Amino acid sequence: MQDFAKLIVLTCLSFFLQNAWASFPEFFGASPSTSVIGSQANIDYSDPANAYYAGALTAFSDKLALNVSYDYVNHDFYPIDNIIVKNNTNFSTTQSGSAVTDYGEFRHSGLHAVLPIRYPGAGNLVLNLFSPVGHFLETNTGHPTLPEYVFYHARYKRTEAFLQYAHPFTTNFSLSLGAYVGFQVRADVNTQASISGTTYGSSAAAKAKVAPSLAGLMSMAFKLDNWTSYLAYKQEMKSNLDANVVGDAPLGGTSSLPFDIGIASLPYYDPAILRFGIQRRGDRISMMGLLEYQMWENYQTPVVIITQRASVLSSDNYEKIQTKNILVPKVGFQWNMSDSLSFFTGISHRPTPLKGDFSGSGNSVDTDSTILCAGPKWSTQMFGLLMDITGAFQWHQLEDRTVVKSANQENGSGGSKIGAPGYKVGGDVYMASIGLKVAF
Repeated sequence: MQDFAKLIVLTCLSFFLQNAWASFPEFFGASPSTSVIGSQANIDYSDPANAYYAGALTAFSDKLALNVSYDYVNHDFYPIDNIIVKNNTNFSTTQSGSAVTDYGEFRHSGLHAVLPIRYPGAGNLVLNLFSPVGHFLETNTGHPTLPEYVFYHARYKRTEAFLQYAHPFTTNFSLSLGAYVGFQVRADVNTQASISGTTYGSSAAAKAKVAPSLAGLMSMAFKLDNWTSYLAYKQEMKSNLDANVVGDAPLGGTSSLPFDIGIASLPYYDPAILRFGIQRRGDRISMMGLLEYQMWENYQTPVVIITQRASVLSSDNYEKIQTKNILVPKVGFQWNMSDSLSFFTGISHRPTPLKGDFSGSGNSVDTDSTILCAGPKWSTQMFGLLMDITGAFQWHQLEDRTVVKSANQENGSGGSKIGAPGYKVGGDVYMASIGLKVAF
């Protein structure tokens, strides 16, 4: 009966819970014009997509500009078969099976705009908006015990908004300040879980309050004739969820099984990021480089933490992850083949923020990835407007790792852990996108 009550509780909460991932632009790039060079700012200061990396770069342009894009992502991870999927920590017997690694396809869109303030030297307002195609966000908590590629399952599937003000202090130096939006959720669920044998059905009531939260953005840029450098900081964002779940399950007659629990989760987590970029503009070939320092020490997995207040037990929470801050280097090149056609390429390397060999308790897995990027840009003028059409392709190659689970179950008793005897981690992620930039 306690297992039945837990099932009712988690079903009621599934509407509210999200996975704790970072964002689409942090992983794939803000637009094709930035994705194609390893996910960093390009040398076109009128491109509003650059503001995601350093809003100060857009202060060097006085054009009204729009950038729209469409992105497609596909995952191809190694299968995980013939492992222990249930043991005495989550079921009455031990069972073998497979973990789901088919995360499917995903479609995404971006909208970016630079709005010059019509006063000499006043600077620009810049908006960056990212959203899944067809919906605002997607709910998916992932499996509570089976292996999960924890930074891939649903990390991209949410709407994000960034707003900044970029001001040119001189023709060579600029500064930007801004913020991006997160959320805090407070939910209350009340349910009566009727089972077979009762003469009336189950019922429930739920309410939630979603409050916005803001995190800061700051950048500065310095440019010479052919060189530009920038420094940017993006503040950490935690989007928390807290919920109370109360109710009862009738047992027959006048008796019932009450449950009153607290639930906490970290639906989304964006690490603090410090960026340093440098660019060299040439007549034919230009070079761009970026080094990101991502601070993951406060990251928590999206696992649902259940706190017991009545008969339903607290969650076991066997996983104790350890994280590390990471350096993400990125290098990109632009080759101007003609006045209207350019070709781009780039490479970046993203170490995993998770420490350890995943042999202990827990289901979160990740591995280092190398990202190769390439694509063309066609520039033209139509109806007096400057237009750029850019295509981008990214290939994320995950480093192969073999996980061998240690002895004993998660609770220390004899037997095999979930995921035993082991499995191989790795695979590929592909992203293709196309975008249009128009400058007035």
